[in-house]
Amino acid sequence: MPKSLGLAIFTKTASHTPLKTRLTFDIGESESRIFFELSLHCLRQEFGEFVRRAEAGEDRRVYLAHYEEKLDPLIDLAPLQTFWQGEGTFGDRLGSTYSYVLNLNDEAIVISSDSPQIDQRHFEATAEKLKNHDYVIGPALDGGFYLLAGRKVVSKSVFDSIPYSTSNAFESLDTQLKKYGTVAYLDPLTDVDVGSDLHVLYDELRFTETLSPFKQELKSWLQTKLADQPGG
Repeated sequence: MPKSLGLAIFTKTASHTPLKTRLTFDIGESESRIFFELSLHCLRQEFGEFVRRAEAGEDRRVYLAHYEEKLDPLIDLAPLQTFWQGEGTFGDRLGSTYSYVLNLNDEAIVISSDSPQIDQRHFEATAEKLKNHDYVIGPALDGGFYLLAGRKVVSKSVFDSIPYSTSNAFESLDTQLKKYGTVAYLDPLTDVDVGSDLHVLYDELRFTETLSPFKQELKSWLQTKLADQPGG
């Protein structure tokens, strides 16, 4: 049987739940929703391309793990299969998401919707590193992480021990995973938590050679948004 790789977005859904508090505080609820929706479109497009690029003998599946127990059936999330993250803390829900995808596949990749600049290079690099490593982490510039991938189970105690939303989250996850297997790393990226992160994201998109249509739209929105700010 072909080896299967599951790729999931771990996120809230803008039409149902409050979005990131710190970003909303900095740029406002309506602008925060626009950013979220553009980010989700960017990632959906990349996920679809990731499936399309599958080679012979590869089975690639894409998912969206949603915060709400039920989704509006009118929301179009194709080609993503959707499932509920479950109840509990952030660590509980992230662990549940990783376990769900790994239970259905030989390998699992979970990313957040806070790093919409992720593209095929990151997915392909992760898949390549999983050939020789048990886990892969994508470190964020602020000390967190934007991607977690693996081919082995991660215990609940690991997810419970991580100090999420701190500058030590990546280091703690790395330390814990090394107790259970080998770990490889992707290049660091920005994940957007606060308004100032938008400047860094814009620069990352600006210096990317080829952008998808939705990333072009996000880049244009960022350019306008940042130009409207004092000193922009």
